[in-house]
Amino acid sequence: MALAMGKWGCLLAVAVHVVVRGKEAMFTCRSEPWWNDTCSETLLQYQDDKTSENWSTFHKATRAVKRKFFDAKIEEIAKTKVFTFPHGF
Repeated sequence: MALAMGKWGCLLAVAVHVVVRGKEAMFTCRSEPWWNDTCSETLLQYQDDKTSENWSTFHKATRAVKRKFFDAKIEEIAKTKVFTFPHGF
């Protein structure tokens, strides 16, 4: 199936795979382009009491923010019409 999609279709498939299956980012002093106020607030809540509930809230929030950010990036790339999608997309 990857061969039928062509070069750009394969690139998009890899990008989607990385977004969906990508590794969770480690916390560093460098900012991430997807990091927002929700991430900061939930991280502070977790750091205050270190409960598993607040960790779960933080983890879910960062995953949602990252997904939204990278979905927007994929949409932006798709709208530039650098390549065409194969039939069915």
